[in-house]
Amino acid sequence: MLLNPGERTMKFNESKMLILIVCAILGFLLASQISFIKPNTGGVYTFKSYQQAVAQIRKLNSEIGILDSQKRKLESDLSKFNMNSQSTSQIIKQLGDELYKHDFEEGLLDVKGPGIIITLSDNPYAGEYDDPAFHIVHDLDLRELVWMLKNEGAEAISVNGQRVIHKTEFSCDGPTIIINGEGLTPPYIIKAIGDPNTISYALSREDGILRDFEKRGLLSIPDDLKRSDNITIVRYGKSTGYQYMQPVKD
Repeated sequence: MLLNPGERTMKFNESKMLILIVCAILGFLLASQISFIKPNTGGVYTFKSYQQAVAQIRKLNSEIGILDSQKRKLESDLSKFNMNSQSTSQIIKQLGDELYKHDFEEGLLDVKGPGIIITLSDNPYAGEYDDPAFHIVHDLDLRELVWMLKNEGAEAISVNGQRVIHKTEFSCDGPTIIINGEGLTPPYIIKAIGDPNTISYALSREDGILRDFEKRGLLSIPDDLKRSDNITIVRYGKSTGYQYMQPVKD
């Protein structure tokens, strides 16, 4: 089919336009490709730099993940530490309370409270023909008095400042009485913490031990038997440890 000159011109123009569009597209793609592979200047990334950036981002994300994991572990350790610290504090407090209770009950602490004060002295008015032993204070007298005080509820006892505990012994050495290894001489001031009324009544009734002491002239009731609302008894001053005894281990 033959085309007239006008149709051939129109067809040629359409072809030129199509070629121009294709060239423009190719040019754009080429420019884009050139820009993409251009070195990293002016904010444009090459394919290699893009790969490096992706790798760096992945590395940073990995490090962030590791740091986050470490953070969670530290938080967990801190929580456990706080729990252990609280448990340790509770254990230390409990042990401290038990140690304090032990020392309190064993006479290793100064204590105070209501009670009575008894004063015993040798009788200076013994007759010439009286038995001298009858009119002086013996270690057996103090031992029996301490036993009676404990029996009537005394919670702490001292003799001339010497705290009486389970290890305390009484012995006589001439004119002195040995208590806790210390030589004591009269007057003997016995302090006892407990119910003042109960103790004084029990010891001073007609069949009480203080009436026997009074008959021997070792004290005078009520002058040598005093009630008090505030008595201080000092702690046992020597070591309560054992020098030779050791526990048997299974």
